[in-house]
Amino acid sequence: MQIAHDGAVAIVSKNHYLVKSATELSHFTVRWEGSHWICDCPTGKGSGICQHKYAVSFMRNMAKLKYAENDIRCPRCDCPSSLMTRKGLRQNKYGIAQTYGCKGCGYRFVHRPGFGKMRSNPTAIVASLDLYFKGLSLAKISSHLKEFYNVEVTSVTVYNWIRKYVRLIKEYTGTLTPSVSGKWHADETQVKINGRQAYLWNLMDSDTRFLIAKLLSFNRRSEEAQLLLENGLNRVGKEPQNLITDRLKSYDAAVKEKRATGRINSMSHIAGGLKEGRNNRLERMHGTVKERTKTLRGLDNFESAVSFTDGLEIFYNYVRPHSALDDRTPAVAAGMEFLSGNPWLDLIQKAAKKNKRS
Repeated sequence: MQIAHDGAVAIVSKNHYLVKSATELSHFTVRWEGSHWICDCPTGKGSGICQHKYAVSFMRNMAKLKYAENDIRCPRCDCPSSLMTRKGLRQNKYGIAQTYGCKGCGYRFVHRPGFGKMRSNPTAIVASLDLYFKGLSLAKISSHLKEFYNVEVTSVTVYNWIRKYVRLIKEYTGTLTPSVSGKWHADETQVKINGRQAYLWNLMDSDTRFLIAKLLSFNRRSEEAQLLLENGLNRVGKEPQNLITDRLKSYDAAVKEKRATGRINSMSHIAGGLKEGRNNRLERMHGTVKERTKTLRGLDNFESAVSFTDGLEIFYNYVRPHSALDDRTPAVAAGMEFLSGNPWLDLIQKAAKKNKRS
């Protein structure tokens, strides 16, 4: 972030950047090779990770936000984009935004889909979402916004942004149907909610790593296992060939109940302990959850815990690329639309557009 902030990244083209060396009077070349970034520094060659790649990624993600103008409609008379004209830029303490004029009614407005009536710079909001689910605390995000964007907000404001936009995005992503394989994994991990023991249940596709369904509860009974499985069946619209779980008896009881009601027919239930290594994919994902929840020092209440786990699900499925998927996200691997270099912004805009239609 410091490299990008210091202006050490020079743009040659859309997929070609020069990053100034911190120790020598030279530059490193960072280039997009169709599926991943490469850098000619010793660390960043091939698929290696280096600070120069991170600097380019950060600069691209947090650059001035641009919006698709073909989706613009006048908020007063609903005229389409063909009747809009640009009327210059409007700048205030919250940032720079394009102003448009409607030929139909003469109304002037700023087009910021997903950020209507929000007083703060959209860049700061998107940055807050990205940094929070990458592991920064609310206090550190608040400090970062003041230092890099000259936006002074409290930790409470940042938290309210996160809850607002996680809820908006979750409503949108819940309508999408992933294309998954016939092999699913189910497992649960422990989380603390206001000092009380709780369980986060997850259902994941084996091939795409897509998190199909999740559930937060205070119990590990067959009722919770049934609800997790039901949510997954509803999301995908079909039953898998195999369901792999640990030896928790709740899963076995849930599968038997679903068979008795005709909800599943031919699915095989494979129950195996950790020693068999059958649920390694979910175990790795749960390790990420535990690492992130350590910095939270527990969740205040059940509602905030649901919001936080919803955000983690969005981050895991749609934002964070996976090396095992050739640096794609599970959503892309599951046949969903590819998101731009700033997936949080893309998700907010798509969610706001669908919310407006509905």
